[in-house]
Amino acid sequence: MSAIIETIYNSVVSDEKLKNGTKYEKLAALVYKSLDAESVVIHDLRLRGEGKAASHQIDVTIEKQNESKRILIECKDYDDVVGIGIIRDFHGAVSQIKPDGAIVLSRSGFTQGAVDFANDEGIKLGILREFIDSDWDNRLTGITFNIVVQ
Repeated sequence: MSAIIETIYNSVVSDEKLKNGTKYEKLAALVYKSLDAESVVIHDLRLRGEGKAASHQIDVTIEKQNESKRILIECKDYDDVVGIGIIRDFHGAVSQIKPDGAIVLSRSGFTQGAVDFANDEGIKLGILREFIDSDWDNRLTGITFNIVVQ
């Protein structure tokens, strides 16, 4: 787990001992809840597809009550990029549960194979991590006003 993710979680939520990746999953749930307060955001839910015996552990589930939509999110707090195998595994759960949307979040990005497979299967990819200097390239980082009072 990245030190900054641990620090943010400990200072904003709670300084508690959790298994690897759990703080990242909970922070992802908090981010999505802050983006859409009307939705129900659930961390660590087990779901089955209709008529299916296998259950799947889903890191974050978003249920949009006013739209009857469900979005599944898989979180990967890895130092390395996420490969195609993770996306394929998640696709297995997605194909059985049949949500309205599916997202895989990573701290470090994705291999080209993972990107291609996700695009083929309609799975969105996102990066959730602390800002680094290159994130600010070609972006406004400040505004300076010079006010002259006469």
